[in-house]
Amino acid sequence: EPGSQYASESAIYVENNTIWRMDADYTPDPVDSSYWAIGSGSDYALGSIYASMHRNMPLSDCGSIVLLALDAACEFHSSCGGNRWVRTL
Repeated sequence: EPGSQYASESAIYVENNTIWRMDADYTPDPVDSSYWAIGSGSDYALGSIYASMHRNMPLSDCGSIVLLALDAACEFHSSCGGNRWVRTL
């Protein structure tokens, strides 16, 4: 949860079919990719997203794709952990 010791100072959000990355200075930067991940386990998360997308998981199930990516990152990277915070607005 925000404010916890595990709260990230970065965020990813999607608006109008564009992925945006926001760092601690709250400046949004567009991402020129179909999917994105940040943090210590981002390589594992991207691999999970890639596999999910190529197994034709529906984008309407994006919450499950994100949670699966977070699980993969935390499973395979020793510095990844803490509470997951995913919200759909």
